[in-house]
Amino acid sequence: MTLPPLAAIGTVRLELFGPGPAASRWSTALWGQGTWGSQDWQDVTPQSLNAKASWGADDGARGVLAIAAAGTWNVRTYDPDRKLDPSNPYSQFSSVLHPGGKVRIRYVGAVVRTVKSGIIDEISYDLDTETGAIRATDGVSVLEGVAIPAATAGAPTTLRARARWLLGLAAIVDITVEPDPLDGDPTVGPAPTEQATVWEWINTAALDVLRASWLDPDNVIRFRPFGDPNDLGLSIGGDDGIPLDNISPITSLVGIVSKVIAYDVTAPTVAITRTNELAKTLVGNAFYERKRPVPSAAAWATNALADLSGAALQYALGTIRPRTEAEFLSLLDSGMVDIAHVNITKRNQGREVLATPIEAAPRILGGTFQADTLTGWTAGLVTYVTAAEWSDAALPPPIIPPPVSTQTVTRTYTCTADSRLFQTSGGSNLGSGAEGELPVGGYQSTKNRALLAFASINWGDVKEVVSAELRLTTSTQVNIAFGSAPKIRVQRVTGAWSEGSASSPSGSNAVVYPGPAATSTGESVDSVTRTQGALEVIPITAIAKAWAPVAAGGSNAKNYGVRLVSYGESDAKYTTEYWAREHGAGTRAEIRITVKIPA
Repeated sequence: MTLPPLAAIGTVRLELFGPGPAASRWSTALWGQGTWGSQDWQDVTPQSLNAKASWGADDGARGVLAIAAAGTWNVRTYDPDRKLDPSNPYSQFSSVLHPGGKVRIRYVGAVVRTVKSGIIDEISYDLDTETGAIRATDGVSVLEGVAIPAATAGAPTTLRARARWLLGLAAIVDITVEPDPLDGDPTVGPAPTEQATVWEWINTAALDVLRASWLDPDNVIRFRPFGDPNDLGLSIGGDDGIPLDNISPITSLVGIVSKVIAYDVTAPTVAITRTNELAKTLVGNAFYERKRPVPSAAAWATNALADLSGAALQYALGTIRPRTEAEFLSLLDSGMVDIAHVNITKRNQGREVLATPIEAAPRILGGTFQADTLTGWTAGLVTYVTAAEWSDAALPPPIIPPPVSTQTVTRTYTCTADSRLFQTSGGSNLGSGAEGELPVGGYQSTKNRALLAFASINWGDVKEVVSAELRLTTSTQVNIAFGSAPKIRVQRVTGAWSEGSASSPSGSNAVVYPGPAATSTGESVDSVTRTQGALEVIPITAIAKAWAPVAAGGSNAKNYGVRLVSYGESDAKYTTEYWAREHGAGTRAEIRITVKIPA
């Protein structure tokens, strides 16, 4: 397969944390002379490197019991200048070439994103071949390295609050926890009765409420319900998806149980048992017992058994080869229990058509990223299809009723919430949910983004989404001046947020810069007008289709609204500004969706 040029999807950069190349060194610095270097991330990329790192769970057979694995990741270098030789005292980076130092791999394209970060475990260098190696441990390893006593007093009773409390108790400052969702942080069971590591504590609490937990590339602990998978619209294979070298379906009896036993916190000595008679014919009385009490034992046992009483179908995806930055970022944005749409119609790298194509929507449990300065970026994913979903797929296809007569209508939805996200020139992150303007882009060393919510979209009778457009009105340049070539990206938000009540940028607003997560999949990039008070119409059909139900040809993704970001957030030429909904009814943002409904 021909790889895309590196420029199409960005390059790879290796960074270590420490003083810069020009910083004074202990061996030469004298008191009163010179300036001690400040600590920061240093670009130490050698002439070439190859890096491979994994994230999330490494086995899909455990289903809802899957836990993100700790591990090491490796970087191999060709380094004739010996920049990364730990024995070279003349290396400009000698002061940071030590085990225990921080290391990260970054993607560098139109945007710069962290792919993996961790702690250096081992550095080696071969003088003969001029090659080196760096082995690092990830943040999960750090969380597994700190033990917490059993039933420590003061443990919070909800999932994310407990995780934050544990990080504070262990004095771990480089890892954070995602914000609480709008529907609240779920209540978990009591603290462990035996000493456990921080990561064991967190996963124990997550399993109490059947949540997956993992560490994202920015060292943020995230959670997602196994029963509520997140569809980012990630498409792999087929004519339009990200190219894939190969795929191997796998299923086995490993992990199957016929009985699940759980205990409720209200009656910790009373067993709640759920049994699957069909599974007993396969594995006998194999059982899984959740010995520690959970908040709702009956619901826990029922839901766990639904996933564990039959064989899951795993898809071992071969090498995934993104061709564009958007494709790579969509892989990087994926997390545990996200859905990947896999469509394979050919084998032998496209030379032979399959009689029965593979069309699946497995759940992601983990994956790998591999970077090479010569050949670019590739990825792999660990995925599985639950037993219940696979069994449904094996049933005879339903009888399809005759098509329903439809009519085409256009519906308008006015913005129900919006917020300005603002970063000062000094790096402070602020927000304002009651301000009258929504600047987007860079201005005088500050950065601006905007969030828009449209909570009232009706999909009940929609049979098909024909098109959709976002309608915005430019302001009179209240906070910023329009750039010479304004250009924005409209992206679908994938995380919950609330607009807040600050009328000017404040750190106490409910949402602040950089705001909730969003996906570049299906984004709309648009060059916009420099005219004040002008109506701007931006097509966002792909975003609306992602929100639409599956029956209407959509992905049933949760509607958290859209994010407006500048095409180049640090370049003032792309900057613009729109009226917020607080400015008045005549200038509020709208979404117009053209759909087909029954006639």
